[in-house]
Amino acid sequence: MTAIALLLALAVNGRTRIHGTLRGIFFASSVFSVTVVTLIWQMVLNGDRGLVAHLLRSLGLAPINFLGDPFWAMPSMVVATLWWGVGLPMALFLAGLQQIPDELYEAAELDNASRWTVLRKITLPAIRRTTVLVIVLQIVLQFQVFGQALLMTQGGPADRTRTLVQYIYESGFRDWQIGYASAMAMLLFVLMFFVSMLQLYIGRKED
Repeated sequence: MTAIALLLALAVNGRTRIHGTLRGIFFASSVFSVTVVTLIWQMVLNGDRGLVAHLLRSLGLAPINFLGDPFWAMPSMVVATLWWGVGLPMALFLAGLQQIPDELYEAAELDNASRWTVLRKITLPAIRRTTVLVIVLQIVLQFQVFGQALLMTQGGPADRTRTLVQYIYESGFRDWQIGYASAMAMLLFVLMFFVSMLQLYIGRKED
């Protein structure tokens, strides 16, 4: 998620109308609810009548039941999650990129620096804090993935897409193992708290 968001931010970081339109398009998916996202991707990935199935048939290939196949179920959920969630980290990276002074890029251009050198020596160091923030947010958010697994695959097939939060939910509200579910929820809280404190530590160290 972080890498794709950074690449998108670099691609649409501009002041032209096209850049603004692309920013709006890539950010638009993040405003949908998880229910809408899962419905869209179920229609796209449906093994019989889905968009991908029709495309494969038009190419003379057999359709794939993406959400029912143990090999393809998790990659399908990952793609849906990336499509849904990439807008927010992209916006954070854009905010960081637009705070870099233009004078730095002008000086690099005068020195005939290559694009790779500019990216490595100017851009990435300048957005280091934003990168740490995005990574921490993504770790915390991905630990809490629940709706996609529950609505798209119900944790299947063969438990290949069952997430930690879904397991906590099922243990507590389906199997009524309240103590077990509470212990796992507390462990999840400790993990996310540790990651958040790590971000604060890195920020203070840089200060």
